[in-house]
Amino acid sequence: MEPQCRVYCSQSAAATRRLAARLAPLLPRPAVLALDGEMGAGKTVFVSGLAHGLGLPDQVASPTFALAFEHVDTAGRIVLVHMDAWRLPDADAFTAAGLDLYFDEPHALLAIEWAQNIAGALPADTIAVRFTADGDTRHIELCLPPDIAAALDTSLSEEPAPCLSLN
Repeated sequence: MEPQCRVYCSQSAAATRRLAARLAPLLPRPAVLALDGEMGAGKTVFVSGLAHGLGLPDQVASPTFALAFEHVDTAGRIVLVHMDAWRLPDADAFTAAGLDLYFDEPHALLAIEWAQNIAGALPADTIAVRFTADGDTRHIELCLPPDIAAALDTSLSEEPAPCLSLN
């Protein structure tokens, strides 16, 4: 099935976190999210919300120089992997660094910032999340499988509200 894309308008970092926190428990495991957008558009804030939605501490830092940070649950399972492909020139560099092995983590949600740099290494069912900034407003485009899109629509009762439905 074709993904359904929606754009959500966020007026604050807290609203961006809430959107991601509501999305996180709806996603299958494993799942890969490709986060793309300019610097400062809200990618790391979104990952903070994913962590919160998974019941993890939501203080996350960008792994720009570490490439990946693992977040584990109380059972010791890797449940969130926050990656940053900004410094990687292409998919071959991603694979050479062994980062593709995270695709096999059975309980993990992988959130990859600057994913366009490694597009050739991403699984076919990768969920696209695109960020654009317009002043203080962040536009967050989520392209989700239809059942997850419907579940997210149901769970959202306050900001960030959809500002445009693309299909």
